[in-house]
Amino acid sequence: MGRNLGGMGESQLEHWAHECDMTCNRVQNDKGGWDVFLQIPRKGSAATVGDPLLDIVPGEIACLIQVKATDTSTGKVKGIKLSNWDRLVKIPLPAFYVVLEYEGNSEVQNAYLVHVDEYWIYRTLKRLRQLAPNQLEQLHKRTMSLSYSPKDEFDANGKGLESEILAMVGENPLQYFEMKKNWISKVGFDEYRFKGSIKLPPLPREEFFNTLVDFSIGVTKELQLDSLNVEEIRFGIPQRLDPKEKPQTAKMQMNSIPPTGKADMTVTGEDGAVFFRDSCEFYAPATVFPFIPFEFWKKLTPIHAESSSPGFSCKTKLYSVCKSSTWVVKTTSCPIENLLNSALNSSKLEIV
Repeated sequence: MGRNLGGMGESQLEHWAHECDMTCNRVQNDKGGWDVFLQIPRKGSAATVGDPLLDIVPGEIACLIQVKATDTSTGKVKGIKLSNWDRLVKIPLPAFYVVLEYEGNSEVQNAYLVHVDEYWIYRTLKRLRQLAPNQLEQLHKRTMSLSYSPKDEFDANGKGLESEILAMVGENPLQYFEMKKNWISKVGFDEYRFKGSIKLPPLPREEFFNTLVDFSIGVTKELQLDSLNVEEIRFGIPQRLDPKEKPQTAKMQMNSIPPTGKADMTVTGEDGAVFFRDSCEFYAPATVFPFIPFEFWKKLTPIHAESSSPGFSCKTKLYSVCKSSTWVVKTTSCPIENLLNSALNSSKLEIV
């Protein structure tokens, strides 16, 4: 009969824990994906760790360990169930694989500690993303291999194990929880997490683009839609997001629109006299909808306080006049209100 390598490995880990006053609780039923619940006591008193108030002294480090014992040295452990990976990745506690190589001997020849860190979280969540949602109950039928290398090796004793765990986890469990939570929630996403497509109601060409122009520079606050489809992109894999209830009418809103750039605004009279000059941010439709033909970027035209012709939308601290246009300018400061009002009665607007 062959020897019980699994039992030997767990007993060895328990022995190392006793060497350093770590608490090692072996799991009676390891369907949860780990063999050992390990606790590492705090070192020193509250005063020695620099926290005189007991309520803010960090708690003890606790972690989950899956032990893999082998007589071969291959740098890989095959056949680990995806359901076990799923549990170790998503639990907020630190999780590790300890690989013990016996090479046919009764004592451990080489010991390795593999942290289930951002790399393994990425790989596991990507595998899960590739599966259909209805395969949750079938994860135990799928596997993913564990790889390890000399950089994961630690001194085969209790002190070596303890120091390696603390080096990876730190001495504040709450900070580690936050770090792992960020790994779980952020890995696999590129700069743009969502991709959407919209369908507008049928409109004549000119009205269609004018509608987009007005929305893209903030003249109108809502865009009525025929339909809206949104996908979340993770690990390069799109997943359509469908609302639980389909809306009767779909519409698109933007709380804020990024400016296209900065410019200097000058208001002059017909004789060339400068009435008003200020720096500003301007807004153009291509910032939101790059495909809008340039012919629909209406050129700046002379404006008057009561004019309704396409032209310019200007917002200052003391004065605001809005027209239907493809340009919006927000000034950073404003001179005397009366001066600007009189200037607009007979003026032209330039961006220089």
